[in-house]
Amino acid sequence: VEYVEDSGSTTEEIGATNSTKEITVVITNTSEQEKTVSLGVQGGMKDHELVLKENRVAISDPYHFQAEYGYTGDVQNFIVPVSGYYQMEAWGAGGASSRTAKPGAGAYVSGVIYLKKGTQLYLYIGRKYDLEDSSVVEPVFNGGGWSYLDTDTGYKGPYGGGASDVRLIGGAWNDEKSLASRILVAGGGGGAEWDLSSGGDGGLIGTIGYGEYMDNNLGYTSASTSKGGSQTAGGTVTGGSPTIKYNGAFGIGGFYDGPIDLGGGGGGGYYGGGTPGIAGGGGGGSSFLSGYAGVNAITSETSLTPTNNTLHYSNYYFLDTEMQTGVNQADGKITILFHGTKYEKNNTELNAVRYIKDCIDQSLDIPTATKVWVELQAIKEGRNVALNKTVVGTGTPSDGRPYSNVVDGRIETDTLGGTFDTGLQCITVDLGQSYDLDEIAVWHYYDDHRSYSRHILSVSSDNQKYRTLLQQENIKETENGFHMNAWQATDEIALSFASEIKIP
Repeated sequence: VEYVEDSGSTTEEIGATNSTKEITVVITNTSEQEKTVSLGVQGGMKDHELVLKENRVAISDPYHFQAEYGYTGDVQNFIVPVSGYYQMEAWGAGGASSRTAKPGAGAYVSGVIYLKKGTQLYLYIGRKYDLEDSSVVEPVFNGGGWSYLDTDTGYKGPYGGGASDVRLIGGAWNDEKSLASRILVAGGGGGAEWDLSSGGDGGLIGTIGYGEYMDNNLGYTSASTSKGGSQTAGGTVTGGSPTIKYNGAFGIGGFYDGPIDLGGGGGGGYYGGGTPGIAGGGGGGSSFLSGYAGVNAITSETSLTPTNNTLHYSNYYFLDTEMQTGVNQADGKITILFHGTKYEKNNTELNAVRYIKDCIDQSLDIPTATKVWVELQAIKEGRNVALNKTVVGTGTPSDGRPYSNVVDGRIETDTLGGTFDTGLQCITVDLGQSYDLDEIAVWHYYDDHRSYSRHILSVSSDNQKYRTLLQQENIKETENGFHMNAWQATDEIALSFASEIKIP
């Protein structure tokens, strides 16, 4: 059942006795089955507390819409019923597994987006496949890595989970222009084959899948590592079978369309995870959310060249964003909730920000290591306004790691900025002007999941008086970085409540 239209405001007052108010609501049944629809009327005396009957729920907006979409194996349409702000949540599907192997889990992605009435969006939702699902004779829906059944051995590699995404262009799930139009993607988990294998999880960057396997007949030991999809490339595979390994690509995990038993398939995603041969775990798929700090948007529907910015080429973007790595072991799903015609910020801590200072102290795990930053981003209306801005540091940059790398728009660890100098070291990014920001995020070196003894993130309008946004000790670094946005309550972003502090 879909909402079609209405006439007459539902929030105006009725004045004198016997006055009336007429409201028309039009809905349609789009299924072939009978549906029951409940409509409620809520009214009361002005300036008096609303009293509701039992089992009734108060409403604060003249229109309500909430829906959940699950896996169907085909595209599903969503036509925006009324202009306003919609929260979209998506879960990528989990990977399959064999024996006691551990499959990867799908990612969770959430954001709020403004949509105009009549806009059509296309929903593609991934599935968690069973190992025994030999009936599948085509690529896993929405991108999980796969292979055909090996007719000689009777085996097939466990499939990677499909991604769940929202697009501006419909068509076949693997149509290139349709894939390019994705504004939201929740990456799927990697499959895993054999007892010592584990699939990677879907996330902002898909995590690594691992595997070990001894083949006495072929005379080698297989120890594979399958990277997850990143923001700019599919996951690659090292080790394992000497001749069979398949990298992930844009929108799809590594796959082979011939009759050879592969290892666990890579998860589908913005970029898919790698798939090893014979045995092992596939890498997780990466996720994407236009306007979220850390993502890397492509140039256009015909060019996959990274822009190194966060805003999708369509200019659609999400607010109040969130990503979680590896949370769903089941089929994927998408939910949509109408929030209203306004979506107000919950704090002002990111207002009037021109300078962003981030400080880290010695690594507890590797005391002699460089103080290393990967990236710092500041988001305003979906765009990273810190991209290529001026950065200064308190320490001397180490060879090959200039501070300018910290604002190049990339969260991969092949470009870094840092210093060997001891003690608390800081970088300061000058945005060039003051902004009321939507989000700030920072990444330190995370490949070895090291922790730093102190981490302090603060902001200023004049480079003199700073207010602390985040102060942490001994927190392990991950590919997700540290995010805070203007829709979080102040107690959720761990404010120090020191209104003015000095940091060297």
